[in-house]
Amino acid sequence: MKQSGWKDNYQKKACRSACGIVCLILGLLLGACGLQPAGDPLLPGSLHTESPGQGTAQVPLQTPTQPSEPSGQKKISEQPEDEQATYLLVFWHAMADPDIVAFRTALREQLSLRGIALQEYDAGNNAVSQQTQIREAVNQHLSDAVLLIDPVGADRNLREACLRADFEAAGSSPVIIVGELADETAASDENASIIGSRPRTLCFFSDERTGGRIQGQMIRDYIRTAQQTDLDGDGETGVWILRAPGREAAAEESVCEAFGVEADLSASDGELVDIDGNRMRLHCPESLSVEDTVRAFDELLRDPGFPAEMIVCPDDEVASRLLVTLQSYGCNLGDGRCFTIPLFGFGGTTVCRANVAAGMMAGTVGLDWDALAENILDAAFGQDSAFLQTGDGTAAPFREIEWKVYRMFTNAS
Repeated sequence: MKQSGWKDNYQKKACRSACGIVCLILGLLLGACGLQPAGDPLLPGSLHTESPGQGTAQVPLQTPTQPSEPSGQKKISEQPEDEQATYLLVFWHAMADPDIVAFRTALREQLSLRGIALQEYDAGNNAVSQQTQIREAVNQHLSDAVLLIDPVGADRNLREACLRADFEAAGSSPVIIVGELADETAASDENASIIGSRPRTLCFFSDERTGGRIQGQMIRDYIRTAQQTDLDGDGETGVWILRAPGREAAAEESVCEAFGVEADLSASDGELVDIDGNRMRLHCPESLSVEDTVRAFDELLRDPGFPAEMIVCPDDEVASRLLVTLQSYGCNLGDGRCFTIPLFGFGGTTVCRANVAAGMMAGTVGLDWDALAENILDAAFGQDSAFLQTGDGTAAPFREIEWKVYRMFTNAS
């Protein structure tokens, strides 16, 4: 398997190199003809446009409703007012982020159904680049465009400085913010003041503690419905609850919900709890990086007496990596015959959802991107009363993003 991974990486690098050469040649040809080349979808600062019912076009600040033409092509601002299309400008913090990939898919589907054109910008995790993109786009586009901003910030949390800078760049354009909150409350007083006082502004936020509770409910449901959790027959089920830096709050909520213990995971290490007659022994090792977690587990799995009968991961990256390790020992192959340790993820990535569907993982939870896309477009283009009134002190500017459960056992939702 390690050899296969090396081959995959080698092939990807070779493919990227070939693409780079082709792009260089095309760039030279376009330059010779006096045409301007399109932006690279993976480079910071690049622009991406899409029209309903068409494929993705990458053109520099052109109308999203028509392909770029050397001459005779009118910009939106030059067309008659009754022909102007309502469209969405989206400013991503980083298109390569797995969550953004999933969200973009859901958003594009909804935009296509509603006949709304799209233009996207990739900041490449650079806050200054994002603010420049917002300012330039607002200066060159019509007032009927709605801005969807996925702000660049420390750990992608909504920060007051980022919000102020983004809003200043946006001018008077209507804005919808999508982000994560790190505060103890759903929205800090300062953030609520900044967003709530600005006309036509909403914030859709995710709180990982909510996701942790949803993960805990999923685990508890599994324990209650599983035919057997004590896989080695010693009278106890060894549950390993893994932590990752920055994900402690979600893990604590998950453990509280699933096992009814205190939030302090260090204090819960070694605790024995009873869930509907199932004796569960909790193991809560210290928070480690993904690499260190995988390395430690690989060493533990070499011990025939290692009591791992359930594994709760802090995110889907850890779950995916541990699955590969388990499969190297002949476990969790999804064939219905091998020894399978219930493995729970957090994040709802495409890879882990496929692993759950294949019976190699017990479940994962993630943000409901389909519901979020619908809610955002309803607010932006559906005459949402709260969106229209935001700024007058009467409308709540914050809305929490829903979470979704993906699980393999029989009472799946």
